[in-house]
Amino acid sequence: MKTFLTLIAILVISAQLNAQLSPLPNKTSETWYEKVPVSGEIRTGLMMGNSCDENVKNSFYVQIPENHNYKYLNVEISSNDGRYTYTAHYNIENLNGVLEVNRVSTLQGKLKNYKCNDLAIMSWINNDITEEKKVFALSNWDSKFDANTAFVYLNSENPAILFVENKTTKETININCNKLDEEANVAYNCLCILPIEHIETSEISIVQRVRRSQIRYPLNINK
Repeated sequence: MKTFLTLIAILVISAQLNAQLSPLPNKTSETWYEKVPVSGEIRTGLMMGNSCDENVKNSFYVQIPENHNYKYLNVEISSNDGRYTYTAHYNIENLNGVLEVNRVSTLQGKLKNYKCNDLAIMSWINNDITEEKKVFALSNWDSKFDANTAFVYLNSENPAILFVENKTTKETININCNKLDEEANVAYNCLCILPIEHIETSEISIVQRVRRSQIRYPLNINK
C-alpha cells in the first residue's frame, strides 16, 4: 500500500511538472504594431538567460518562490523592435518552483523571422492583476535557472544603474547598465547584468539619472 501511494505521489508531481499554465480567460492581450509606439515603461525584461537563437516558442518558464502568498502571475513580453507585445495573467495558487507557462498566440506567423533573443519577458506576482508591478519573478525561454547572473532589460534614454544594498551589512554597490548595440532598440535599449547572489541578500533598485536628479524604481525579486 505504501509503495502504491508513493507511486501516485510521483505521478501527481510529474503531471504538475509537465503541465503548462494557461492564462486566465479573457485576460490575454496580444498586439502587432505596424507603426511602432513609444514605450514609457523603464522595466522591460527580467530573465535568467539572454542567449536563445531558436525560433520564438509558444511557452516559456517562470520561477515561482516557495511558500508564497500570491494568487497571480502576470507577464509582459516585448519584442526589441517594439512591434510585438503580449500580456497575460495566470493563477498560481498552490504552485511554486519552475513552471512552464503557455503563451496563447494568434500572431505566431508575425514572429516567424524572430528569435527568442529578440523578445524580453517581464514577470511579476500579486493578488490583484490591476496592481502595479511590485514583486518580480525570474523568467526564461527554457527551464534552466541555474545561471549565476540575471539579465535586466531597460528602456532608458538616460544613464541607469542597479543600486544594490546588502540587507544585513548595509554595504552598497552600483552595477552599470550598458546600452545595447543593435539596430532596433525600441522596447528596450539597456542591459544590466545582476549576480544572482544579490537577489536574496540585498535590496535592489534601478536608478535613472535625469539631469541633476535621480529616479528610483524598486526591483524586488522574489526567488
